[in-house]
Amino acid sequence: MAVRSCWILVGTGARCRIRRSSTSQTCSMGDMSGGKLWWADDESAQLGTVTKRDGRNPVVLRNKTSGVVHMKVYDREGQKGRNPCQVNNGGCSQLCFPTSENSRSCSCTVGYNLRSDRMSCEGVDSFLMYSIHEGIRGIALDPDDHSEALMPITGTLFAVGVDFHAANDTVYWTDMGLNRISRSKRDQTWREDIITTGISRVEGIAVDWIAGNLYWTDHGFNLIEISRLNGAYRSVVISDGLDQPRAIAVHPQKGYLFWTEWGQNPCIGRSRLDGSDQVTLVNSGITWPNGISIDYEENTLYWCDARTDKIERINLETGENREIVLSAANVDLFSVAVFGPYIYWSDRAHSNGSIRRGLKSDTTDAVTVRSGLGVNLKDVTIFNRGREKGTNPCARSNGGCQQLCFHLGSGRRTCSCAHGRLAEDGFACERYEGYLLYSERTILKSIHLSDENDLNSPVQPLENPAVLKNVIALAFDYSQEMTGNNRIFFSDMHYGNIQMINDDWSDRTVLVDNVGSVEGLAYHRGWDTLYWSSSTSSSISRHTVDQTRVSGFYREAVVTLSEEDHPHTLALHECHNLMFWTNWNEQRPQHHEVHTVGQKHAAYRQLGYSHSERPHHRPRRREDLLFRRDAGQDREM
Repeated sequence: MAVRSCWILVGTGARCRIRRSSTSQTCSMGDMSGGKLWWADDESAQLGTVTKRDGRNPVVLRNKTSGVVHMKVYDREGQKGRNPCQVNNGGCSQLCFPTSENSRSCSCTVGYNLRSDRMSCEGVDSFLMYSIHEGIRGIALDPDDHSEALMPITGTLFAVGVDFHAANDTVYWTDMGLNRISRSKRDQTWREDIITTGISRVEGIAVDWIAGNLYWTDHGFNLIEISRLNGAYRSVVISDGLDQPRAIAVHPQKGYLFWTEWGQNPCIGRSRLDGSDQVTLVNSGITWPNGISIDYEENTLYWCDARTDKIERINLETGENREIVLSAANVDLFSVAVFGPYIYWSDRAHSNGSIRRGLKSDTTDAVTVRSGLGVNLKDVTIFNRGREKGTNPCARSNGGCQQLCFHLGSGRRTCSCAHGRLAEDGFACERYEGYLLYSERTILKSIHLSDENDLNSPVQPLENPAVLKNVIALAFDYSQEMTGNNRIFFSDMHYGNIQMINDDWSDRTVLVDNVGSVEGLAYHRGWDTLYWSSSTSSSISRHTVDQTRVSGFYREAVVTLSEEDHPHTLALHECHNLMFWTNWNEQRPQHHEVHTVGQKHAAYRQLGYSHSERPHHRPRRREDLLFRRDAGQDREM
């Protein structure tokens, strides 16, 4: 059968035949300046050109190109010219469309309307947001309005909790599949992940729009945590007594935090925003309290229960006046939201996943806002600029707090430190004198030495994928404390180097490069010299940090061992200028002692011949004791 390849002239609509063949079928074409037209023929599996004007002079440029369904020619010459949208987007805040050579029209993305100036856009004040596994969507509040109110937020794996900060037009959400908390500008002009580590099963999320804090529940770790809206100063607010926390809500004006628990004793709890003054509001007649929502106008707390199939409410101050708002059969309630005279809820059993709406006073005549959303329908919340009312002492300059400010109600506030401890002035944060630093290969973290119940890290974790790839050994320099910073040394096996950085994560430098596999580091404060063990070169070397120092050392070997030896962990006794290390020799694993200048080298203990024995050690200078750990036998001595 004969097949024609045609195009339509822009402007006139005239159709022009350029090629006719009884043996082939052209499936895609691409235009190009210079008088040529590119074509791809699926039947002959060829790609070539013809003269654009009359379709003559066919030239095959490539064979074996079957399956081509679309073609676009990259040609700089084809993108010349000017129009009114070229400079400064035509003055339009979002979208600019040229309507002629000298005119243009501005338009707005989904959920925004053009202002009276016909150039700038403003978002609609109120709409409903909901989460499904694959993303966040926004729709009109009116059941009869089927338009979209939010450009879809995609790229999620298991989106659950959703909230917003209307003042910044920002949407926040949790993703249990990707184990992260993210945020995005409502118009999608930017997006970022703000919490990416140290979370298990994050579900509920809530924005304190006055203090600029973000709260979330971790169902897996049984925690409620907080950070600034950008993810900074992450801190544990509540840890004791929680049992599978799920939904969460905040009342910044009154200084309250609310949450639900799914554990052995299901309940709804309340505390101050700093986690203090915890009380149980509801602990009877509930089983799976899923979603909660605050009616800020009527001081009422709503919740839905996926097991009792009810939506209920109470007075959020007293916990009294408990009322059933909805009780239905064959429902699967996950979340609830309140706005004006209406209550909205998600029901995954109704019409293959629906969002329903009813009057707060009577839900008998409830209507469906949107249906067919699937069983992956999760949270619903109302994006409402009118919600962000009120003020408190944390509203201005973070209440004077260096890190975190919490409103405690009645005009009271308290400061807190996510990292470090609160200074005597009650505002500033000061560093801890001691803490344990450890590596998780791509991140450096710390824990407290004196208070094991304090789950907040003494110093902010360091996570920088461009710098940290496989961090193994660590060492400290405490001698810089008078300058305000201590120095941290670490080895990275991926880069094969030793790096130095201040404990506030500033001034990172590569101290020594091309060192191979370094698994032991130790710093001599008196000599400002770093020692390291390398299993790659079977040696122990040293390097003075300040190379302008008189009698300093420049990357020299102190101990050179045989190829069968693999020096591992390393420790120094600075007072006696002694160095200790472990040797992972396959036949003779040992501890070694040597003078720090390389003299008096002696293997003072032989641990045996088992290949599974791997000695580690830690010196304790106060009593001149050396502690060691055997990795093979999993014991310390």
